[in-house]
Amino acid sequence: MSEEITHRGLAMESEDKYIIKDGSPGREESEMVSHLEESKACEKSQTITESTEQTRKGSTCKQIRPLPTFVKAEIQNLDNGTNKMYIKKENLTDRELEHNRTLFEETMGTKFPDEDMKDKQFRDKDKEYAVKVWILKVLDENEENSLSSKKKEKNIQELEDLNFLLKSGIVLCKLAQKIVPGTAIEVGKLEAGNLSAKRKNISLFLKAASTYGVPENFLFKPDDLAVQTHFYKVIRALFALAERTKIDPNYKRPAFEFDKIQKERVSQNIKRKASTEENLQTSSLNSIFANLMQDVERKASLTTKGPPSNIYSCNKM
Repeated sequence: MSEEITHRGLAMESEDKYIIKDGSPGREESEMVSHLEESKACEKSQTITESTEQTRKGSTCKQIRPLPTFVKAEIQNLDNGTNKMYIKKENLTDRELEHNRTLFEETMGTKFPDEDMKDKQFRDKDKEYAVKVWILKVLDENEENSLSSKKKEKNIQELEDLNFLLKSGIVLCKLAQKIVPGTAIEVGKLEAGNLSAKRKNISLFLKAASTYGVPENFLFKPDDLAVQTHFYKVIRALFALAERTKIDPNYKRPAFEFDKIQKERVSQNIKRKASTEENLQTSSLNSIFANLMQDVERKASLTTKGPPSNIYSCNKM
């Protein structure tokens, strides 16, 4: 048999099959060829399976979006590379003056867009709160008792609304006297009994604010406050006045930090809410306990006590 195989010889025409040169193949040759074909088929199916899995994995990877890259953004001013801040010093150069003017206008335009100013009934409680906190700090900065000052700050929300606090114009004149140098306002002689006196007081403040550097387009008319025709313009003027203090090198009073005031307010609201929830839970537990005690007392009062102890006793003679 081996001689026949040697005689016939085995030649490979291609990579996929074997052919016998002479005569018909024998049983062993047929088994060998079939075995080779089966192994080739298994390898081919395995290759197809692996390529299918790779295709699936590749398609899955394509569907997954890459994670975003977070880059810390820094606001830059005209000098590039530094954060936006006012230049606060004496004898500013023309470029520094232009920088402060541009930054001031950008800040006011961002905080008070024209769309909000068109509505005369528009109110911004966050800005009103920040302005009120700053005004009270400036007017009460000389308090000796720091503890009472802190209590006042905590009770700011309990004070009357800012529009009623400023309506007479006297508080505004006091503020101008603190901030604007050379303000000749005799606060002790101001009156606030009628509308004419209120308009006069408000006009004194507007004149001082204009002298301090608040542009005319950011001021308001006396009736906007006295008659409450457009109170949001009043807030804008006070915000502008507070911004101007960041440029004044002679201003040494409390700074106007709008973002910081907002964060403190949010923190106070969270603490107040947590305290309220805790009190509600405590009161609810107390009420549940009181109800249980009432039920116990009611059941005890309804329990039959039975006949008197001596009802069946015989009188002894």
